[in-house]
Amino acid sequence: MVHLSLFILILIFSLSQGAPLPVTQSSALQKVVKTAQEIKIPRNIQGIIDRNYFLVFFIYGILVLMFAFGFLTWRRCGTRSQRATIRRTRPPRKRELVSLLNANELDYDPNYELDPRHLEMGRKLGEGQYGFVNQARLKNRINVAVKRARLPYDPDQQKMIIDEIKIMCAIKFHPNVLALVGAVTSKNSNGALIITEYAENGSLLDYLRRIKNQSTFSDLLVYQGTPPQKTGTYSTGPGLSTNLNFISTADLISFAYQIANGMVYLASIPCVHRDLALRNVFLMADGTIRIGDFGLTRRHENSEYYRINNEEIKLPVYWMAPECFDTRKFTEKTDIWSFGVCLFEIFTLGNKPYAGVSDVSIFLRNNRLEEPIYSNKKM
Repeated sequence: MVHLSLFILILIFSLSQGAPLPVTQSSALQKVVKTAQEIKIPRNIQGIIDRNYFLVFFIYGILVLMFAFGFLTWRRCGTRSQRATIRRTRPPRKRELVSLLNANELDYDPNYELDPRHLEMGRKLGEGQYGFVNQARLKNRINVAVKRARLPYDPDQQKMIIDEIKIMCAIKFHPNVLALVGAVTSKNSNGALIITEYAENGSLLDYLRRIKNQSTFSDLLVYQGTPPQKTGTYSTGPGLSTNLNFISTADLISFAYQIANGMVYLASIPCVHRDLALRNVFLMADGTIRIGDFGLTRRHENSEYYRINNEEIKLPVYWMAPECFDTRKFTEKTDIWSFGVCLFEIFTLGNKPYAGVSDVSIFLRNNRLEEPIYSNKKM
């Protein structure tokens, strides 16, 4: 009611100052206005009207400025959001695949959750910096491998196991990548568990060393009667031996090709493995290769690199690209370097790279590997 009275007083004051009226005004309205113009307004009321008149226009100006500022801010935020959406949906550049996406931002697929009571734990298969791997059997009689943390109540180690589970959920299935069978993330006194398929021949590193010790390697580049194969189709098949007690150069080439095939798939996701070495490559009963151990693996989108900031994480020094030592940057290209070191391991039947070099500074100055002793001269 007060605002209405002020509005009427302002209207009267404006008309009293001789504001022109449209000629189209109705006669009734002209009479009202003429009467209003004849009203004598006391000076004290006129001062109040002057002040309120200024206040109304001042508030009106402030509101206009606020509206304009809000509109511009909304437009700017909308543009940034649109650009971010474009960046997220834009496919990664194949020549510069890198690691950006944190495992915290990945989802766990609850369909992988298993009841730990369905597991029958067996012998220990191996152990690493943060955990153990045991052979086990599910109640449906399927052999599996179970990975768990050394300290089930250590939150950092449990997080590493959970992160690896999420990475394996994102990787899904490929014939040359170790498959996730299931996981235990709750209601277990041993902490979180990673349940993968079981590789009957263990790691490729241990297998090649056994072959070297047994002297059952033959330097045959191609088995007799092996039909020609096109590039990109080299695999274990009728032309290659399925008797893994005896292998030749042809089998070593098959192992190398399968590792490369699995790494191409990981790069297409895209993922950076960061710990590619024969100890993390596994050999199935039929000679198929599986790349595993994704504890250091990170999925990525579109950026320049994945950087490790945690100084406590031990890195695979002799498999790392030289630029990783200073920058701790890992990309698809650094995985390619690690693959080259794997080739050295394969064609030496499991020799350690840079054997006898313990000083990292010497390693950085002389980081060229010698020629593998089991590489065929025709290769």
